[in-house]
Amino acid sequence: PDKTPHVAGIKLSAQNLQRLLIAGMAISRTGLWTFDLAVTQLMQDLVAPEDLGLVSGVAGSLDSLFFSVSFIAALFVADPGLFYWLM
Repeated sequence: PDKTPHVAGIKLSAQNLQRLLIAGMAISRTGLWTFDLAVTQLMQDLVAPEDLGLVSGVAGSLDSLFFSVSFIAALFVADPGLFYWLM
């Protein structure tokens, strides 16, 4: 049997699969970076300058809170088969 990997019906070498993975990751990160820039721009445009520090602080605090909650939830979900619930 042919053990060559297939993606969408196309045979790819291991090196081409690695290139495809790296390209996909780069495109994904570029999209995330663009979204982050857009959110930052909107916050700067729509929030009054005297309130910008407060809004940014609350946003950062909420981000840290939910990041910590994900780690705490992982303590209670001991079975790796259930980790998809944490995503």
